[in-house]
Amino acid sequence: MKTPISSVFGYRHLLEEFIGREIKGRFIGSVAGILWTLIHPIVNIVVYYFIFSMVMRIQVKIEETGTDSFFVFFLSGFFPWLMFAESLSKSVGVLIENANLITKVVFPVELLPAGVVLSGAVINGVGMYFFLLYLI
Repeated sequence: MKTPISSVFGYRHLLEEFIGREIKGRFIGSVAGILWTLIHPIVNIVVYYFIFSMVMRIQVKIEETGTDSFFVFFLSGFFPWLMFAESLSKSVGVLIENANLITKVVFPVELLPAGVVLSGAVINGVGMYFFLLYLI
């Protein structure tokens, strides 16, 4: 009996196709295209930073967080949260959206949510990469 992880690994080439399709599907037809990978997190960062640091005046203490910079404290949790939230919201409907594919082709259906989660990791990994460069 195969576990879901081993079946995903066994169909990794199909998973790569699903990831590529998901990434391309996010940006096709949009004016900014792939720039949304940078624009979306930057706009979110500016809005959240303004609300939490300027309006609510949240202060962080170096003894509790390891840094006295609210910006570093905020970003260290923001990028993982953004990936989690996007992956969860898109994974909920992926089986219904691909019902036609599921009924006509035999493959492990867990590949579809896995593709959505991993494409979210790739897209949000760009922001995390720049954050890690900032820390260095």
